[in-house]
Amino acid sequence: MTKDAYGKFDEIGASGSEKTPKAADALKKGDVAEFLNGLKNDLYLPSTEILPEIKRNLEILSSVAPAVMSGSGSTTFAVFTDEKARDLSYKLLKKKLKGKLIKAETI
Repeated sequence: MTKDAYGKFDEIGASGSEKTPKAADALKKGDVAEFLNGLKNDLYLPSTEILPEIKRNLEILSSVAPAVMSGSGSTTFAVFTDEKARDLSYKLLKKKLKGKLIKAETI
């Protein structure tokens, strides 16, 4: 998938984002809202053209929290600022994302 995503990236003339340094600075400052606003993956367009399920998963996750994909789309995830919101969202989305949903936390 990764090779195909980068090939599609070149094919559609996509370009890189300048959001990463801003998101990193926001994270260092502890500005969660600005950090979440800066989450972007430059392979989103090419990856969702190849595998539309990625877009569907992100739309579902985005209904409860800011969501993004990692790498070329092998993982999509939502970011929560508290356990209660994460746990409630997990219960709400468990049926929609059968077998694809994992509840996790950073350490």
